[in-house]
Amino acid sequence: MMQHVELQFAGETLWLNPLRTLFWPRKRMLVLSDLHLGKSAHLRKHGIAVPTHTLPRDLLRLQKLLQHYKPMSVAVVGDLFHAGFNSETDSFKTWLHPFSDIKWYIVKGNHDKALTDTKSISGFSFSDTMKEGPIVFIHEPQNTDQPTISGHIHPGVKLKVASWQTLTLPCFLVSANQIILPAFSEFTGLDTEFLKNNDHFSPYIITEKEIISF
Repeated sequence: MMQHVELQFAGETLWLNPLRTLFWPRKRMLVLSDLHLGKSAHLRKHGIAVPTHTLPRDLLRLQKLLQHYKPMSVAVVGDLFHAGFNSETDSFKTWLHPFSDIKWYIVKGNHDKALTDTKSISGFSFSDTMKEGPIVFIHEPQNTDQPTISGHIHPGVKLKVASWQTLTLPCFLVSANQIILPAFSEFTGLDTEFLKNNDHFSPYIITEKEIISF
């Protein structure tokens, strides 16, 4: 059984889990953000030495989530891809084959806007925003009266664990009408400044096996 934190948001019950995603039980929808497929290959192509295991690890986590929740749909609120199609995105298309019955909704992020051949991935629907029930899905957080779920900023928190040591961890940020998702990919930086300047958000901190709310 996967540990989760149950959240009431926009009159709906949502589950936050330590694998950096949100599950909406009533809709059987898995929601994530900022997978940045192809980032490693893109950087290596430009002569930057980066690990080759990043994508397999991210896809293994995603596979576990799909097998556990068995969603009818997956919503990615931006930056599914990093810089167009490359060898890693081709690998992703192959990885998708066992999950061909799942509908994928992709809200375009700032990196996704470079894509020109979005029709080449069967079963994917791309849009700038998406509304499901009472919730609007967007990539970049916006101040609005509507309940929104977004990503983009890769939120994190810096915790003091000893007088000489700090620990930086990803988190969900939740307010009365906004949820900001953590970056799904582990190969991303973390913005620990956003929460300092937006203290109306409550952090749900992600550790290796659980979520800690403050």
